[in-house]
Amino acid sequence: MSLLLKDIYSETKNRFRLELVCGARGLNRLINWVYVAEDIATTDFLYGNELIITTGMGKQSSSGWLYDFVVKLFWQGTCGLILNTGMYLSEDDITPEIRNFCEEHSYPLFTMPWEIHIYDITRSYYNRIFRDTQSADAVTEAVLDLISGSDPEHAIGVLVRRGFSPEQRYLAYCINGKGPKQEGLKLENAVKLELKVHFPGSHMCHFREDILVLLPCTDKTERPSSGTGISTGLKNAVRDLAGRISRAFPRWDIRSGLGSVSELKEFPRSFRQARSALASSFSSGEIFCAFDDLGFYKILFSVSDRNVLDNYWREKLGPVIAYDKTHKSCCLETLYQYLVCSGSIQKIAEAMYCHRNTVNYRVRILRETLGLHLDNVQDRFELLAAFYVRSFCFPDSSDCQVFSER
Repeated sequence: MSLLLKDIYSETKNRFRLELVCGARGLNRLINWVYVAEDIATTDFLYGNELIITTGMGKQSSSGWLYDFVVKLFWQGTCGLILNTGMYLSEDDITPEIRNFCEEHSYPLFTMPWEIHIYDITRSYYNRIFRDTQSADAVTEAVLDLISGSDPEHAIGVLVRRGFSPEQRYLAYCINGKGPKQEGLKLENAVKLELKVHFPGSHMCHFREDILVLLPCTDKTERPSSGTGISTGLKNAVRDLAGRISRAFPRWDIRSGLGSVSELKEFPRSFRQARSALASSFSSGEIFCAFDDLGFYKILFSVSDRNVLDNYWREKLGPVIAYDKTHKSCCLETLYQYLVCSGSIQKIAEAMYCHRNTVNYRVRILRETLGLHLDNVQDRFELLAAFYVRSFCFPDSSDCQVFSER
């Protein structure tokens, strides 16, 4: 839940006699606050997405003062500027240079006649922002209560009263990233804007270090791409969102995961799946991962007792890891390549860039010294599953090396 400048402008332009002079392409901006500024020096304290109002009372004698003011406000990340004309400013002060800058950078510039009191417009906008914030806070609290399981019936009741239908289908979408701290707020605002424009009816909040999105399904999901009910169109739309955010913040390492479709009461399940898909995106190096694309890994991520998985891969691979540490050998990677290359000595040698005799020697160690039954289908499956568990569920383990299928 967030406010767009174009919506507020459309709803109040007649009441406050607002005229959009230039920068119309930038109306799809979030508005977080309204700030009255008369001095260019005070703009250093802005956080971003403020709508600025100025009377020009503090304008300097320099003819380029207003141009410098507009440029500074744009680079501070404000969403637009209202010139309160009639006393200190007139429309003649809006030079061609200002118009060109606003059009080029899609920065909305408005005029409002002096007869309109700044108190009236700021009060109206503040009330809208407060109501939106209160509603968003209530939804956030309900979403967090729902996924925690503390009081799901109450949480669903709050969400229904806020416009979320219990019959509607939803997905959880989780985003996590690491990057310059000073860009964190800009990243959040960028995600909010993407959701507002491309996914109306969604809600963004925080769960620990993740951005969590309650994403309503649209009619696009009528033809699902799999049993989860997620359509290819919706999945691609979320994937595109992830790509746009990643490209917009090149200094950030941003990953995201999408859960499966669920009713509101089952949203916690979709949330857990989204977190699993997020973990998979970090493991695989992909910026986006959908839970229904994980294949075999869906089973691994659905195991609630992580100790079972941890003990499993250590039981299966631990002796090989210990042997490698003692003998400075590469039997673990040889075992992995043996499994993925279906036992072909030639393919293993090519994958590991070594001689066939070396591969045969290591395979003999695996069979005779370590006692692995590499000809048994079930044993091979269990060993390969152990590699999958280790690399996808415990990628940060000190004993975890990642081998590629060359």
